[in-house]
Amino acid sequence: MSAARKHILDASALLALIRNEPGADLVLRSLDNSRIHAVNLAEVARKMVAKGMTIPQATGYLKELQLDVIEEFTEAQAFAVANWTQNSLRRGLSLGDAVCLMAAHWYQLTILTAERRWSELEGLQQEIIQIRPH
Repeated sequence: MSAARKHILDASALLALIRNEPGADLVLRSLDNSRIHAVNLAEVARKMVAKGMTIPQATGYLKELQLDVIEEFTEAQAFAVANWTQNSLRRGLSLGDAVCLMAAHWYQLTILTAERRWSELEGLQQEIIQIRPH
């Protein structure tokens, strides 16, 4: 774990970078200062394969980014995810979204996301940076 890192990437932010979508430049500039949870990395890899990449291609591409991956997932964190899920189901958040929110809180990280609805979440104490212009 790198204590100097201060951002966490949501799957949508990393996908914006991979797809060269609006906001990709902000994600690219933030990579060296960011982390991603393994669950969100799995979500990204799954979407890359679903769009036609082979597993070795997706794995190779993601490894080249040299991401700082949070691999820990404890029982306490699982219950924290359940809490986020309960509070956010009406907003349509996925399990991966809830994991990212939990990790942001757990590690005190600022969230980088393309998900606009995250700014409407109640009880979120972490800062959210929307990677796409309004």
